[in-house]
Amino acid sequence: MEVKVVVKHGTIPADVEQLMGEKVRRLPRFFERTTSILVLVDLGHAQSPKVEIRVSAEEREDFFAVEEGPSVMAAFDVVIDRVERQMRKHKEKIIHRRGREDRFSGELPT
Repeated sequence: MEVKVVVKHGTIPADVEQLMGEKVRRLPRFFERTTSILVLVDLGHAQSPKVEIRVSAEEREDFFAVEEGPSVMAAFDVVIDRVERQMRKHKEKIIHRRGREDRFSGELPT
């Protein structure tokens, strides 16, 4: 799985970039078919940096969230929570569908 942290219009400290990388590497526990993760930090506006996360997965459109906040880490925490929620919800849908198919796989009583 490929993880990229890209910063536009400035730089962030290496420890913050490393922390972001560590947190997003835990996302595949919510959906195992994750292929790549992109974290984009836009420092174009100093008072409200923008952070977006795009998670690509097999046989699924990307999970995506974006947020502007007072600091990079505040925006990042909100965005990672949103992506986790999307991935968890998608996984629950898949599990629910599989359970329904197994339950009704036989012939219905008349």
